[in-house]
Amino acid sequence: MPINTSSSIEEKVPLFVNPLTPGGKPAKIDGPAEVVFLSGGATYAVATEQEIADYAANGFPGLIGFAISEDLSGSSTGEVSADVDLGAGVKKIVDTLTYAYNDPQAANLGFGAGVAVPK
Repeated sequence: MPINTSSSIEEKVPLFVNPLTPGGKPAKIDGPAEVVFLSGGATYAVATEQEIADYAANGFPGLIGFAISEDLSGSSTGEVSADVDLGAGVKKIVDTLTYAYNDPQAANLGFGAGVAVPK
């Protein structure tokens, strides 16, 4: 199922894969899911085993990695794919990802005062 997601350029977006059979039951995939950005400057980072465990422990199973924005506002499109043929063959299912990212607005002015000096 295609997804649209967004973040500021100070954030990354976790990506999850939880395959289901046509009847809605959990299914297996052969090997890890792959994420490739086809346009834009976003990148993908594979989740560590610790990140996967932490997300699952907090009720978010299926973490595969993170979409990471570039340092300028923009958008990227990508594909997420996985081999669903559990045998020697390869049968891929592909979904699309659209990721928009923006500069965050200032949260404060950083206003301050220095030490008093003679007039």
